[in-house]
Amino acid sequence: MAEIVWHFEHPRMAVWEATLNADRWPLRTDGFSPVEGAIFTSGPFPALGGEYLGRLDCNVSTLRPHELCVFDVSVPRHTGSPSQWEIHTEWSDHAGGTQAITKIRGARPDSDSDRLLMDMLGSVIRWMYGHIDEDLGEPTAAPSNKR
Repeated sequence: MAEIVWHFEHPRMAVWEATLNADRWPLRTDGFSPVEGAIFTSGPFPALGGEYLGRLDCNVSTLRPHELCVFDVSVPRHTGSPSQWEIHTEWSDHAGGTQAITKIRGARPDSDSDRLLMDMLGSVIRWMYGHIDEDLGEPTAAPSNKR
């Protein structure tokens, strides 16, 4: 299991909306919607010579707005049955901002391919959180009344 903990200096609603905006994700997605039961595909990602094809077949299995999102993830292999993973993220108010805790479960500890994929997914999530944090911290220009 991998766990990513990130503290944002921003309100939970803004962090939630930014995190579940697939346009911010560094991996392409087809069919994502922040709705329980939504089915989508993510990728391609580099398979790094491992046993995986380089895509994730996902289902939004649990969704509690502004609190919890769980993706059930099927990771197709070149041969054999796909691996079954879970990406579980909780958001909570913390120290005047928002804390996000993402857990990636399902990796086989004895599999080099699983460790590589889990490290890659963890890096993608940290990259995404860092960019969201920066983007939410950017000042918004005041509307102009000039004509």
